[in-house]
Amino acid sequence: MSKNKLVAIAKRMKGQDNRITANPIFLVQQQRRVYGIMRGRTDNFVWLHDGREYTDEEKDKYIEECEPGGEGWEHVGYIDEWVFVQPFFSNKGAEAYVASNRHNLNNPRVYVDSAYRNKEWQAVREVLIDLAGDDENGTEW
Repeated sequence: MSKNKLVAIAKRMKGQDNRITANPIFLVQQQRRVYGIMRGRTDNFVWLHDGREYTDEEKDKYIEECEPGGEGWEHVGYIDEWVFVQPFFSNKGAEAYVASNRHNLNNPRVYVDSAYRNKEWQAVREVLIDLAGDDENGTEW
């Protein structure tokens, strides 16, 4: 990576809203659905059939139109959880990643975490921000 690209990252970092977070790490996350959650542990339930989800109404319509007798249906509880995809030094970098990869992601979001007690991340952030000098206008690649 060229120094110009590092300076561009540094300028974006210096001029961005850190969302009231010291040493922010901008994380791209996506949702993952976990099935098999017990009753009493979730209020979310769906019908599964041949690897696809169905609501009660969709299941009834499918059985009526396509599969009289309705074999192989499973009523399961689920939870949706956020999972890590990529870390970024700037919100703009994270948003650009989501924009260009949305088609591969499930309900993505940019979440801000802190590099609290992460001396390596803090040191790299400090070096990058020093590269920006007094300029706070982040540029694109």
